[in-house]
Amino acid sequence: MLEDRKETLTSQLAMSEGMLVSHNYILTCGAYTVCTKTLEDGNKVADLTTKTCPSQWTEEGVKEVISKHSFTKIDGERAEVKAVPFKQWYKEQIEDLSDTIELLKTK
Repeated sequence: MLEDRKETLTSQLAMSEGMLVSHNYILTCGAYTVCTKTLEDGNKVADLTTKTCPSQWTEEGVKEVISKHSFTKIDGERAEVKAVPFKQWYKEQIEDLSDTIELLKTK
């Protein structure tokens, strides 16, 4: 399962190489990423997810989500939403998975 996730993230990052990308950010909120969720009426809202390939956002989208949406932790405190350049996010996820896979192999 970890190898599959690593392969998916690696291929997503590789596909972006040499491409002009308008949605340069991934929004994180703790262990989650921010995605869009379509409501029954067709409108979209920001939501949290743990899916493999997160939504990518434009700079304007980042500003809108941060200013108009908030997420709350279990303890009632506001959870901070951070914008991370998408290539950095993918590289960090791949490094973390590689480290975890190596650690599990040594056990």
